[in-house]
Amino acid sequence: RWLSEDVFVEPMGPKLWRAIGVCTDISDRIAAERELKQSEERYQSLVENVPVSVYQKDGIGAYTYGNETFCNYVGISPDKLIGKLDKDIYSNSQAQREFETDKLVFQKQSVYDGTEEHQNEDGRMTYTRVFKAPVISADGEIIGTQGIFWDVTEPVLRESSRKRRADLIFMLEKIAISSNEHTTFERAALTCLSLICEYTDSELGHVCFKSFDSNGEYQLRHIWLTSDDPRYDEFKNATSELAAQSTWEFYESLMKARSPFWLTNITNEPGFRRKQAALNTGLNSMFAFPVDIQGETMAFVEFLRSEEAVPDEMLVDVLETIGGLIGRVLEREIFPERVAIVPREVSEGQ
Repeated sequence: RWLSEDVFVEPMGPKLWRAIGVCTDISDRIAAERELKQSEERYQSLVENVPVSVYQKDGIGAYTYGNETFCNYVGISPDKLIGKLDKDIYSNSQAQREFETDKLVFQKQSVYDGTEEHQNEDGRMTYTRVFKAPVISADGEIIGTQGIFWDVTEPVLRESSRKRRADLIFMLEKIAISSNEHTTFERAALTCLSLICEYTDSELGHVCFKSFDSNGEYQLRHIWLTSDDPRYDEFKNATSELAAQSTWEFYESLMKARSPFWLTNITNEPGFRRKQAALNTGLNSMFAFPVDIQGETMAFVEFLRSEEAVPDEMLVDVLETIGGLIGRVLEREIFPERVAIVPREVSEGQ
């Protein structure tokens, strides 16, 4: 057991003193202090070794603690982290986001729980799961915030990929149904443009196709799907003018061995002849694919966006299939004699 002894000495007379001793059993207090110290050491060991970022900030947003994972994440040593503000270690947009979520924690006095999106310098998107909570004093006052976050990029992208695949299958089914039901290529093409624009967030969808007269001569016709925004008129006019000047060769030069292709930034493509119109219009990225009928390209389909966009590999893989689906409608329209109508044979007994 542990005892605490207090001794009081007081004079009683010449060369005479009196001592009074008081002994107190402090075993429980010592045990409690040891347990608290061990608990703090376990907690410290935990937060320093878990593969998640943990930090604390005071009432003005200055960092008072950050574990090793957090310090590695922000690229600053633990001793230099103390006293830093978000604006000292994050970009302006990220610092503003931290300020807004800290403000929510203070105002609502509750836990913030969210998944946040970040864009790296190389354009790659990453995601973190974030929890923030108030730091409350013994008097019940909020004196700061504390947070924990970790990377969830892989599961988020996996779920996004699963959903996108399901959306892609749904889109393919709709295009297939449309190609079977529509009797004109224009209606089938408009449905295709609408569905792909919605799937890819494209602002402009365009089909150029060969329309033949009774003599077998063709002229180029255009189908556009866009908003009523007049800013796209310049690009549409530039497309029509180039097609009229160089006829079909203009599109064949883009097809790159007659296969689907993707341009992340069309304004950086030296051979893109509509570059100036794209710059003036604010269009930056595009993808396109041909529509072939018996080995001959009969239509060209393209989609354009104002934002740069990395290739969607899942979509690229099915563009040839989509070209085949709407190509059947165009084939029925151009070569109706190729569509054989086989009457149903009915037996005499039915």
